[in-house]
Amino acid sequence: MTPVERLKRVIVGILDYLMEHRKLSRASILNDLTYPESGDNADLSWTGLKDILVRILDHENSEKENIAVWSVIGSIHEAFLRPDLFFVRCGLSLENEKDRLTFATYLAEILGD
Repeated sequence: MTPVERLKRVIVGILDYLMEHRKLSRASILNDLTYPESGDNADLSWTGLKDILVRILDHENSEKENIAVWSVIGSIHEAFLRPDLFFVRCGLSLENEKDRLTFATYLAEILGD
């Protein structure tokens, strides 16, 4: 599984969890994660999302599994705060218009309502 596929799978799982248990739309979640200072749900800032993830992680996971999970969580954080670094890790280039369009389409697909 590529980093992008892994990230997509995790983000979709997180969004599904938040929509089901918190009754939030994907659009409001994305807005609050992207602009936490302007969101109505301050607890959905990166810190709040991280806290939610800690609670839903299976406490019976092995240490190796938990390290892998935190690696993916770090990638999600990086994708929102430093898309330039995330692009490089995924083998993409911000200088390449095709890569930018592919990434924008990908984000719209998984984060759109």
